Parts: sequence; C-alpha cells; structure tokens
Amino acid sequence: MKKKILSSVALVATLVLSLVSCTDEYKYDGVGAADAEDVAGVYFPASNKSSLDLEVTDPLTTTFKVARLNTNGALTVPLTVEVNDDNVFQIPASATFSDGEAEATVEMPFPNAEIGKTYKFTITVPREYINSYKQVNGSPIYSGSAIRLKWESLGQGYWADGTLSVFGVAKYPFVISNIEKAVLADEVRYRFVSPFAKQATGKEQGTNAFIGLPMNGFTFVAGTNMIVSVKKKAATFLKGDLGCVESQYGALSVGNGESAGSYNENGGFIKFASGTYTLDLANYGTLDPAESTYIFLSKEKYNEYMTTHPNAW
Repeated sequence: MKKKILSSVALVATLVLSLVSCTDEYKYDGVGAADAEDVAGVYFPASNKSSLDLEVTDPLTTTFKVARLNTNGALTVPLTVEVNDDNVFQIPASATFSDGEAEATVEMPFPNAEIGKTYKFTITVPREYINSYKQVNGSPIYSGSAIRLKWESLGQGYWADGTLSVFGVAKYPFVISNIEKAVLADEVRYRFVSPFAKQATGKEQGTNAFIGLPMNGFTFVAGTNMIVSVKKKAATFLKGDLGCVESQYGALSVGNGESAGSYNENGGFIKFASGTYTLDLANYGTLDPAESTYIFLSKEKYNEYMTTHPNAW
C-alpha cells in the first residue's frame, strides 16, 4: 500500500451552536399488509439536518421537515413533544400540509438557550397518522440536542503528525495558526483550522515546524475546521477533515472510535496513539496510521515537550 501511494504522491468562531439530531429507529410491522387508504403515513425524513452551526449574528432557530406518504387533501398533523429540556425549544403544536404536498417545513426557535448547556428534545407523530406497514427513509420519532458554544482563542498550537505515515512520510510537526476552546458542562472542545489545508510555505523559524503541507499532488480546501472533544481526559475527533484532496485517493480525513484519544493536562497536548485512529481516503478506503499524532494546545507546551524530547520528530 505504501509503495502504491508513494508512486503517486511526492514528498516534499465566535459563537457557535451545534445541533445534533436524529430520527430514531422505528420498527415497522411488515410489508405486504396495508393500512386504510386514508392513513397519511406521516414521518420525519432522515434528511433532517444532523448539525447546524450558527455565528453570533445568526438567529437562534432551526427548521425540520415532516413528510407524508398519502398526499391527498390538506392535512394538519399534531406534533407531540415528549422531551423539551427547560422548554427551551418553541415547538409548534402541529405541521400543516397543503393538498398534494408531500413535505411540510416546521420552524423551531430556541432564543433562550444558554451558552455551554446541552438541551435535548424528542418529537413524535400520533399513532393514527402513521402507516406501520410501509418502510420510509425516516421515522415517526425525531430526537436531538442543541449546544451553544462560545469559543475562546488560545493562540498558536502544533500538530505532530502520524497520519501521513501511510504515505511513507516522516513524522513532521506542523503549525496550527490558532486553537479555540469551548467549555461545556461535561466536556471541552477544541477547534482549529487544519494545518494541512494549504500548500507549505516553509518552516517556522525556531521550531522547524512546517507551515502547510509539504507534499505535491494535492488540492486544498482553505479554512477547513477540525474539532476535538475531550471528556474526562478522553478525546474524540468530532470533525476530522484535513482540508486536502489527493489527485488519486481523494479527500483525506481522520476518524477514531469514541474516546480513543487522551488528553494530557500537564503536558498540554492531546494524543491519538497508533491504532486508536484511522486515515480515511475518500476514493480508497480506511488505513491505520503507523505513528501517533499529538496536538499541542500552545507554543509554550510544544517547546517544553521538545526540550525533554529533542528527537521526537
């Protein structure tokens, strides 16, 4: 695999609201029987947005879709609120369809949501509006949670890379231009622009860390954000896009299982050890990097580490 890849690759903010939602799995009674002809067959499509990021100037609101199989006639469907933490979501009592309309859009504001607090919701459709014999791409149950994040700038950081080892690349340090931190009730999130999202312009004086990716054969997606979540010193990539696209293997991203990484508070870094994460190539598949990756949350901590580990990379 390394030889094959090496043949085509030359070495060389603010306020954010994240809405995580899903349509819960629903068990259908089976295919073959049919409900009455006038049953609407209402459900929440799986295409409802799974995440929503809002800048500080954006309104605190979102929308979701309600769909139906039987589009004959106008219809008003009650929406039953099963969960609404602190009643923060202003959920309408119903969704209305015009004659012939298959989908209705429902607005759900949450203007009083506090920063750093998680709010959960669950909405259901009454049983008499559900066709339990026809499979749909969705569910009559819609659940999610909303989090408002206020980001604090920590300044410059460093990425000591192990992801590109599958390309036969030596373990290099890279400059992270700015790391942001958001504190939640039970976790801390770190956000930064991927250090690989641009072509290398050289090395930083004093640290010898690359500024950008020193490899040919890539196109770049400038400003690609990465997000790492830390809970009780266990780390997870929430967003692992590297912001670089190789001509043959496609876009690169990293992923890992829940809480596969670790946070070293004294050392000021997050570590994803070999075997705890993967490098995903859009046009090829998933590979296991052979080296560990370190994310240093400050220049001070990076320099401290290099003082005690001068031959680390």
